[in-house]
Amino acid sequence: MAIKINHQTDTISSSATVLKVKQAQGLQLPTGLTVDRPIADPGTLRYNEDTGFLEVFSANEWQSIKPKLNIHRFSFNSSLRWLVVHNMNTTRFRETLLDEAGQRFYASVNVIDQNRFEILLTQETSGYVDVIFDEANETIIYANKNT
Repeated sequence: MAIKINHQTDTISSSATVLKVKQAQGLQLPTGLTVDRPIADPGTLRYNEDTGFLEVFSANEWQSIKPKLNIHRFSFNSSLRWLVVHNMNTTRFRETLLDEAGQRFYASVNVIDQNRFEILLTQETSGYVDVIFDEANETIIYANKNT
């Protein structure tokens, strides 16, 4: 297999149908913020630092490549502490907090163990927490309000 580098067009091509990169540590992709997105050729791949996802340029726009996600919504009555209990056996999740009007807000999140975390509020609040796990085929057991 021959590798051809064209410095005038900034391209690398291979005489084979597939260009193989044999490096155990990894391949560094271009990264940037959403505002840094270039107008690109179809199939261009990059990592978006704002979204935390890989994205590909296709059909004249950037499209995120997202893993299959499990999204669960829990509702809570007015409390200073929201406790979420699940069976995902992970401390890796992303949460979005919403008040009763659907407005996003922020609060301290404390991971208790691999199946529980709490949201500590500065004032008693009713609302929702959307929890995203990227584990496939898992289910949430329950959510509980403790004051």
